[in-house]
Amino acid sequence: MNNIQINMQKIFLLLLFICESIFPQQKTLDRKPFTFDFGPVNSTKYFNSILVDEKLKYDSNLGYGWNILPKNSFVHNSLKGSTLRNDLTIDGVTGKEIEFRVDIPNGKWWFTFWMEVGNDYTNTASLTINGIKKKIDWFRIKAGEEGEDQQTKLYRVYHTLTFNEQNNFSFNITAGKDSVRLLGFSLIPYEEPITNIQLRIQSLMYEAGKYKSKISLSDLEKYLYLQAELNPTDSYIMHAYQLTSLFAEADKILQMMGWEWASHITGFGIFDRLHQVICLLDAQLENDYDKINPYRERALWMRGKLGYDLNLERGGLHEKEYAKNDLSELFKLYPDDETLAMFNGVKIDQPDYCDCLPQNNDAPQWAILQRELICRLSSEIKWWVNERQAPNGELGGKIGDDVELLRWWTPFILSGNKDAIQGWKKLADEVWRNPKVYLGYSKFPIDVEHAAEFISDSTPELLFVDDDSTYYKRLLYTADYFENLWSFKNKFGRRFFKSAWFSSSEVDDRPPRNRDVDYNTRALKPLRYIAWYSRNPHFIDLLNQWSEAWLHVALKTDKGKPKGIIPPSVRGYDETINGDGVNWYQADMLWKYFDWEHSSGSMILDQLFFTYTLNGNQKLLQPITLSLELIKKNYHELKLGSNYTEGSEIWAVDKLINKNNFWNVVGKWRLDSKNQQYDSLIMKYGTEYTKYRLSKNELFLINGLNELLEEVRYNTPLRTTLVLHTDRVRTEGADLLKAMLTGDGTSEGSSPYYSVTWENTTNNFTALVKESGKNELSVDLFLFENSPMEITMRVWKLELGNYEIILNDKNGKTLKSEKVNINKVGQRIKLLLQPGKLLSVEYKKI
Repeated sequence: MNNIQINMQKIFLLLLFICESIFPQQKTLDRKPFTFDFGPVNSTKYFNSILVDEKLKYDSNLGYGWNILPKNSFVHNSLKGSTLRNDLTIDGVTGKEIEFRVDIPNGKWWFTFWMEVGNDYTNTASLTINGIKKKIDWFRIKAGEEGEDQQTKLYRVYHTLTFNEQNNFSFNITAGKDSVRLLGFSLIPYEEPITNIQLRIQSLMYEAGKYKSKISLSDLEKYLYLQAELNPTDSYIMHAYQLTSLFAEADKILQMMGWEWASHITGFGIFDRLHQVICLLDAQLENDYDKINPYRERALWMRGKLGYDLNLERGGLHEKEYAKNDLSELFKLYPDDETLAMFNGVKIDQPDYCDCLPQNNDAPQWAILQRELICRLSSEIKWWVNERQAPNGELGGKIGDDVELLRWWTPFILSGNKDAIQGWKKLADEVWRNPKVYLGYSKFPIDVEHAAEFISDSTPELLFVDDDSTYYKRLLYTADYFENLWSFKNKFGRRFFKSAWFSSSEVDDRPPRNRDVDYNTRALKPLRYIAWYSRNPHFIDLLNQWSEAWLHVALKTDKGKPKGIIPPSVRGYDETINGDGVNWYQADMLWKYFDWEHSSGSMILDQLFFTYTLNGNQKLLQPITLSLELIKKNYHELKLGSNYTEGSEIWAVDKLINKNNFWNVVGKWRLDSKNQQYDSLIMKYGTEYTKYRLSKNELFLINGLNELLEEVRYNTPLRTTLVLHTDRVRTEGADLLKAMLTGDGTSEGSSPYYSVTWENTTNNFTALVKESGKNELSVDLFLFENSPMEITMRVWKLELGNYEIILNDKNGKTLKSEKVNINKVGQRIKLLLQPGKLLSVEYKKI
């Protein structure tokens, strides 16, 4: 080689060195799985991942980095103890726009990223992959009543198959409403299963993904984790593990239901957990390749069922859409499946003992139907107590909702059903121990509709079944809280609640919370019960003070309110209806159920009438008669399907006539007052039991019982084994059963009006209270047993004194007569019932 050639070679090598220095060669990473965990530089790295902080710019020598840097990194220290976050999802980076590049070989890759919701409930962020805009089809989370400004604890998962053609891959996420909060992402090469282990895993996944599969997702995840450790470069196994891990996490959270332990170990409330489940299921179902997902069927069931539950509990168009579409798709695949049929609107009658109860030709029709109803509902209660109820008393729907299930159990504890009494006491005792409750009320100042449920739904009725003073003492705290914490006397000398948000130790009076509302009657339910039970003059006076304050407001006509109508809220210090609101019927207090049309003042009407029964204050009855006058004046003008001007008299009438709770109060007023002036209205709109009491026509009872049986004869699993939200197990007609057994059908047992309760009975015992008052009581009894049975009758409403008890047969023939002295409220009277014979029991004041 001559000198010229040598010099030319040196020049070429020098130029090559200069070019490589100026234009460094791009490093293409291996074709293998990658996971990038975003967060601060010193954060804990996720399993087999690359830790990336917010400052790492793209570096061709590394083969990855930020094209557009995030603004900050973060760590959720408050969630470090939660079982719902791991090293990948506990931290991340944030910015208004971020872009990341990674140099990977060409081909198909599974791309997955994890991103927090923040307060972007419907997701307004946009995604671009390799310069192409991509649709993000994520669950539209329904915000609570306090709106979408609240930051959530949730994260979302995006999962798709992408095609890489430039030996580099980049994605850009641009924020919408909230900043981008990216936790990490992964890239896994797409591979078809070829090896024996891959094919075995594929088979397992398809079997695990079938509707009603029995394969444990958590165990399958553990198995695939071990396989991934043994085969860290096997892309098929790594993707199988990732997909299964996401699905198993959703399944794990869903199995937590509403148990209190789940809130404790996760730090997430029930709705955050359930929303997190759907966000995880997005990775299974919301991508272009979900049709080939081996878990599709099972994911459709999980999401469809959860959509059904959430829509039932809180509404939501997206939830309803999931329920309809997912469950109908599965029903097409499994048209003979009874569970799917029920969720698709089919009435399924599953054979049971109550279908073939022994008949008795001498039994009245009301008794035959009542017995079947008792059989069916008591069977459901038995399941709840013996199968679902936890040792600590919970029922699995979160304890504040579990207590609502008790509302339709009331007829059963008042008629001596041992399962109902056992389960009720167990739950009431757990409520008392629960950390959300402190000395007889919510420990935290939340809205009264929810705060009052803990005690008011679980404890007052136990005064009827337990002679121990334990439950009475638990109710006493309410009197002190009401007098000295929750309420005040304004400058006019009238007592109002300071707010609708309060606890056992504080009141939250920030506007618009700083108003009295009809739901505050729920907080005072314990006071009404102990005032009735003890007849303590001070307790009765407290109830009267509050009742007279609301009476004053009811008689006002401010903001166009009809006289006598109870407004939805009043600001106590100046007695302004709905505070600064522009009309009389909208409370505008965060929760819609505070608005007038939700209950139309019926809860306050009950408070007024009950106070009247204790002290005889006739003034308190004015809103009842004024409301009836308003209906009488306008109901002829009502037309089916018409829309009336909100706030007008006829609009108010249209709402009132459809409120069962309103007519329940009216019915009690009618039976007490004997005032026949509005009987035509009551017979048109009133409750079935009131219509029976006025007309003595048992057809009203028979029709009501048949209507209720038409509901409970079918789809029992929707009220038992398939229930998630316990407060949505509602048996509206149970109030009719309660009225027949006790003489009163007040919803939720808001005030104690019961004339009689029963002990030592069975499911073959039936009763119908025909007359009840302070000086009279008449009850028909029929026993479907095969032998005589002694039961206990407890009388509550009769004035103390001497009575004659007359026992008649079905023809009115007197079988026995005896004198008895009623010397205490709730006195027990023993009765011997003969099987198959109607017995009429009458109490007459001597």
